[in-house]
Formats: sequence, C-alpha cells, structure tokens
Amino acid sequence: GINAEYGQEAALRKAQKAAKAAEAATAAAEEKKAALVEAERALEATAAELAAKEAALAEKKAEAEAKKADLEAKQAAAEAKEAELSAKKAEAEQKERELEAKKAEAEQKERELEAKKAEAEEKERELEAKQRELEKAVADLEVAYTELGKQMDEAQQALKEIKAKGGVAHGALFFQERHLFEADKYMPTSKQRYDHKKPFVYQE
Repeated sequence: GINAEYGQEAALRKAQKAAKAAEAATAAAEEKKAALVEAERALEATAAELAAKEAALAEKKAEAEAKKADLEAKQAAAEAKEAELSAKKAEAEQKERELEAKKAEAEQKERELEAKKAEAEEKERELEAKQRELEKAVADLEVAYTELGKQMDEAQQALKEIKAKGGVAHGALFFQERHLFEADKYMPTSKQRYDHKKPFVYQE
C-alpha cells in the first residue's frame, strides 16, 4: 500500500505540475497574444498616423502647388501688363514722334508761308514802284506831247505865214509840212492835227 499511495501522490503532483505548466503556458500565450494585439493596434495607429501625415503632406503639397500656380499666373499677368504697358509706351512715343514731325512740318509750312508773304509784299512794293514810274512816264509823255503840240502849232503857224508871204520854193515847204505830218502820227489820236486815215496832201 505505501508504494501505491506514494505513486498516486507523485502522479497527482506531476499532474498538478503539468496543469500549472499548462496554465503558465496558456497565460504566457494569452500575454503574447495580448502583446501581439497591442502591437497590431500600435502598428495600425502608426499606419493611420502615417496615412494622416501623408494626407496632410499631400494637402500641403497640393496647396503649395496651387500657390505656385497662382504665383505663376500672377507673374504671367504682371508680365502681360508690363508688356502691354511697354506697348502703350512705345505707341505713345510713336504718336509723340508723329506729333513732333507734324509740328515741324507745320512750322516749315508757316516759314514757307511767311517767305511767300514777304515775297508777295516785295513784289507788291516793286509793282507800286513800277506803277509810280509808269505814272511819271505818262506824266512826262503828257508834258512831251504838250511841248510837241506847242512846237507843231508854232511850226504850222510859221508855215502859214511863209505861204502867205510867198517867195519860198514849194519843195522846201512841202518837206517842212511832210515832216510835221510824220511827227503828228506819234501824237495821241485826240491831239493829232492831221487826218492820218488819208495819205499826206500838201496844202498850198
């Protein structure tokens, strides 16, 4: 009996030891499982955090790209405005040059007009001077005609007296009167003493 009892105790202890070992193993396994679950949760949290960070980074990158695009658009708009301003400035300068050219042309025409005016005034003065010369010549001619008429009257009177007295050859008197007839041609029509429509006839 003692051996059998001892054997039962040993078997019970062994069974208990095995049960404790199994319990301990189970506990260790549970602990490992819990640790694994915790590690998985931590990993998921890290992955979620990483995904959130990536999303935030992508958002920031998109925002930065949008800002860059906006900046580029603003720069392009500024350059376009600058180009437009340069074009307008060039156009304004061109118009200013055209205006200067027109102004110079107008001044040139004004100078030409002044020169023509001065030339016209000079010609007018010359014309007036010639008019005065002509008037003087006409007056001198009138005086000459009057003088010639006076001389012709005297000559005709002298011829009449000679003809009345007689004693002078008709040839000499003919030439004297013919000379008066020819001279009379140069007198104005209103002052002529002979009728020049008819040929010269010696009046005895």
